Amino acid sequence: ILHFAKTLVVRTPVSWVLFRKIIQMFAQQSNNVITFSEAKAIGVACKIKAEDVHKVLMFYHDLGVILYYSCIRDLQDKVILSPRWFVESLGKVLSLQGRETYQTREMW
Repeated sequence: ILHFAKTLVVRTPVSWVLFRKIIQMFAQQSNNVITFSEAKAIGVACKIKAEDVHKVLMFYHDLGVILYYSCIRDLQDKVILSPRWFVESLGKVLSLQGRETYQTREMW
């Protein structure tokens, strides 16, 4: 088990950890979405090369810390700092609340 646990450990540069702390602070202040340019500025301030910010965003996206979809045209300039906020917001938009009175057959 110890060997398996060691394979789960990912060495993360200190600058990347600092980047994560800063974006967490933004999220706590209800800044749930920032632009890629803002993320790049934060990265550069954390001593991350501008061309590496994309890698950092993908790393934290893979961990579930943020949501960053560079392949989706309408979202490639957005970094969602709070995945929970995003899911809850979608739940409100796509909610079935108020439709309890409809017959199930009518909905399908």
